[in-house]
Amino acid sequence: KDREGKEMRTISPQGSKKLFIASLLLLYLLMLALNLLTPFGMDDYYYAFSCLTGERMTRLDQLIPSLIAHGKVMNGRYAAHFFVQLFAMLPNFIFDLCNAAVFVLLVLGLYRLAGGARRHDVRLLLLVCCPVFLLLPDFGSPVLWMSGALNYLWFGTLAVWMLIPFRNALIDQAAAPRIGKVILLSLGALLVGNTSENFSMAFAFLLGLCFLAERFVHKRWAFWMLPVLCCVVAGWVFLMAAPGERERVAGGVAGFGVYLERLVEVLQNWKRYLLAPTVVFAVLLGISPTQPETRDRRIFACLTALSAFLCNGAMTLANYYPLRIVFWPVILMIAACALLLPTLEGSKTAWALNGASLLLCFLLAVDMLQALPNDYNRYRLYEARTAEIVALREEGETDIHTFGVLSRSKYDMFGPIELGSDSDSWLNQATARYFGVEKIAADRFE
Repeated sequence: KDREGKEMRTISPQGSKKLFIASLLLLYLLMLALNLLTPFGMDDYYYAFSCLTGERMTRLDQLIPSLIAHGKVMNGRYAAHFFVQLFAMLPNFIFDLCNAAVFVLLVLGLYRLAGGARRHDVRLLLLVCCPVFLLLPDFGSPVLWMSGALNYLWFGTLAVWMLIPFRNALIDQAAAPRIGKVILLSLGALLVGNTSENFSMAFAFLLGLCFLAERFVHKRWAFWMLPVLCCVVAGWVFLMAAPGERERVAGGVAGFGVYLERLVEVLQNWKRYLLAPTVVFAVLLGISPTQPETRDRRIFACLTALSAFLCNGAMTLANYYPLRIVFWPVILMIAACALLLPTLEGSKTAWALNGASLLLCFLLAVDMLQALPNDYNRYRLYEARTAEIVALREEGETDIHTFGVLSRSKYDMFGPIELGSDSDSWLNQATARYFGVEKIAADRFE
């Protein structure tokens, strides 16, 4: 029945619980394999040391002083770098185990956000899971690499789960959460707000639109949303107010011509990496039934897609556009598409949804058949380089020349964050300090 008590057509029977759990387990094992083949490196080397004293991080009482110093010299992403420096003190396999679980939580969050009528719907799970792999132009940096995943994947997952109560309010007209849940949401909002210069702003925008939609569409005030929204904004302000963040922003070149060039780059990146999910969203929106029971779902999907546009557009004001930034708008666009999928459930569209899920699985399988051997090869090269550096250090060498590891696919972490030929670069200096030598540089690449 709908919320007015009217009988609705049964959409589909309950799915197989065992198959659903098996799919999640397979996803976890796949992510664990990718994570185990992604080594500790580059920025991870830097965060293995205190930003205040330069000493190796070995104790929990070093964390807060190091983070305060980090805010003065680097940026104000305190929440993410707390976990980066925490995991830098632990064996890398602990992060690998945790990170694979967080990715599964991201997929489950997107599945719950879609909120189909069918429980244990493996087809819907595949339709929200496979695009995360296939659409991200850089999967290794924001999802597998430790410093990247703790900035992007972990807090992106938190943001997706935080959206579920807003989705329940707007689509199902659920009652306001209890005070304890609102407090937890507000604490999570502080963390998400302190995550990213562009995504945190876009996320606050989305929550604000949800509050307005409740007021003007449902004619009710959802005051419980306000503290959550305010905490996101507070976390973002805390990020932007950090001394290191202010200096970094002030150091950027300003001017109409520069901003115009950045706008062109932002639009080009949208065309390269986000056109496909945008087209899919437009098609799903166009063919989804315009019935009263789907109105709120369509509205929430449109608000989510709009926040994805804003998230990408905000990079016009940034000093540079690293490819891993695309993680945020891609996840938001997948969420927007996922919200529309349950409106298409029915016997007439089952063949199309089944075919789409099978095609996505096939494309992902092809990707993994290439990615896993490649990641294993890159990992072996990384291990050989590490052994070479240690051996040269033991022989008394302090100015080490070794080889760089080239990126071979989007599923490895190598590329712009890899050891370079300039021994004075920030990444090379961090690597040299980690291995206890004066200088290190790559004189060849493999």
